[in-house]
Amino acid sequence: MERFKEQDTEETESHPVTIEVEEDGTQEAEVIAAKRKKVKALDYLLGPEVEKNGFTPREEFDSFLAEIEPPRSTSPNLWWKDNHSRFPLVSKVAQCYLNIPATSTPSE
Repeated sequence: MERFKEQDTEETESHPVTIEVEEDGTQEAEVIAAKRKKVKALDYLLGPEVEKNGFTPREEFDSFLAEIEPPRSTSPNLWWKDNHSRFPLVSKVAQCYLNIPATSTPSE
């Protein structure tokens, strides 16, 4: 029996499918598994790391540490509101800590 290969490849769930047609008209489909890049669990859950300002997290933190200190009369929350676009990752951490109540006694 002679087999004819049709080169109709269809994308099904990112796996190419090769359909072979035999002389009697029956078809056989062969799924060829595509090689996938291994993804770490954290990258899978959070998605790819996006550098919005062109800095890695470490470079952004170093840039923040090199920043000139604002006057002590400046409100930390207002300063972070104004500088959120310059330090997006560090500002998220800062706002988490700045919004913690200053007392350990529960309110009544």
